[in-house]
Amino acid sequence: MLLIPSLMYLMKDKAWAMPNWLDKIVPHVDVEGEKLERPEMSTRYADADKEPARV
Repeated sequence: MLLIPSLMYLMKDKAWAMPNWLDKIVPHVDVEGEKLERPEMSTRYADADKEPARV
């Protein structure tokens, strides 16, 4: 309960970083329809050319 939050505080933004090779493998799940409402946001993701996964 103390170790993980303190390590995340020390690592700052690096705790939330995802390597590029892993970002290409992990599918982008568009649960709330963000790509439909804001199409300009779809270029932010590495798999922008793929269709969002159906949930």
